Amino acid sequence: MRVREARVDDLDAVIHVGVTTWRATYPPITGEAYVEEGIVKWWSPEAVLPGIQNRRVLVAEADDRVVAMAAYTPFEDHLMLWKLYVLPEAQGSGAGRELLTEVIARAGDLPVRLTHLVGNGRAHAVYERLGFVETGMETSPIDGGPEEIVMERPAGWFVSKPTLLGEKVELRPFAEGDVETMARILADPEVLRLTGSVNSTAEIEAETGVPDQRLREWYATRNAQPDRLDLAVVDRASGALVGEIVLNELDASNRSANFRILLGPDGRGRGLGTEATRLIVDHAFRTTALNRIELCVYAFNPRARRTYEKAGFTVEGVQREALRYDGEYVDAIVMSRLRSEHLGG
Repeated sequence: MRVREARVDDLDAVIHVGVTTWRATYPPITGEAYVEEGIVKWWSPEAVLPGIQNRRVLVAEADDRVVAMAAYTPFEDHLMLWKLYVLPEAQGSGAGRELLTEVIARAGDLPVRLTHLVGNGRAHAVYERLGFVETGMETSPIDGGPEEIVMERPAGWFVSKPTLLGEKVELRPFAEGDVETMARILADPEVLRLTGSVNSTAEIEAETGVPDQRLREWYATRNAQPDRLDLAVVDRASGALVGEIVLNELDASNRSANFRILLGPDGRGRGLGTEATRLIVDHAFRTTALNRIELCVYAFNPRARRTYEKAGFTVEGVQREALRYDGEYVDAIVMSRLRSEHLGG
């Protein structure tokens, strides 16, 4: 699936997407008269062409054929998504998701607003999954038409803090009380050494595992960060918090982010890390416009490298002697996962 800006020679294809989707979707909700009046009002060449010329229309292509479109306008305080339509035969292919995540990325620091017809539950569910919330109602712009639900997504790539469920792990936002457990996990000797958090054994021995005010403030504010995603890793078998998993260092211009995970003693050796990594990577690529997720793993941590390889990460290179530990230098291995590798296309 390829998303790009529409060109003037896409005009007929864009109109075809809109007209076909309207006639296939809306009659049971609005009646035939509303559909035909709306097509005349919003899907004529005169209505569609200015958006294309102003570079405010996107299309999704599959096999060199336009199968979906989106139209938007940025205003001073929000970006308005006017249209998002996918041909019936392409629905479920990911085309709508790809267009919507591209629009969200283009919004930058602006919230994204949209409306959809009352009764269009399928669209409502899609928008909710991508962080939109209902904010009000509007009357129909066509006399006698159904009301429209207004939805908005706050600005930020990671403004939504999901709960992700696997067979072995649950990834959830941090909650009050988690800091005590996280302090003990962060003070674990293996965590300190393998994450490069310290440079000597002596530093490990000085750790207390007792949370200070800085650490309390850190975990109390993780859910309020729109440019990073910090989730607690919970062992579903025991219900215990065993670590954390993070997407941070967002580079919105290049659509990349850094990944890291750490697990305490109770979370190791049972595949929890592999499943957690797969869950958050899949979530990131399916709900944002990220193209690349990268990480570094130290050469003295082969277990973590195997975990990342199982989750689809590829070795790109080596940062030689990147860490000094107990007087010895340790290489850092650079790995990444690309959107095209994960979603195809």
